[in-house]
Amino acid sequence: MDVPEFRHAIERSFNTLEDMYNITGLWIADTIYELSGTSIQGTVRLVNHKVVVKLTLGLLLMPFAGTIKGMVATALKDRLK
Repeated sequence: MDVPEFRHAIERSFNTLEDMYNITGLWIADTIYELSGTSIQGTVRLVNHKVVVKLTLGLLLMPFAGTIKGMVATALKDRLK
């Protein structure tokens, strides 16, 4: 996967999550997307042609951890074929 394709897929994948949970995403490097909000922090990286997602949820979002994980997995799977 090339960098422009990765960036486009990540932006599309996280648009819904950003809208639902009032978080913002920012590219801090070509292959590192940083997410932040009131109850969520994380990064999405392209490392050796693999996508690595790390999210930390605050107490308010902990009950939705499974839902958020499922949304991220589904969105990435659909867009990174």
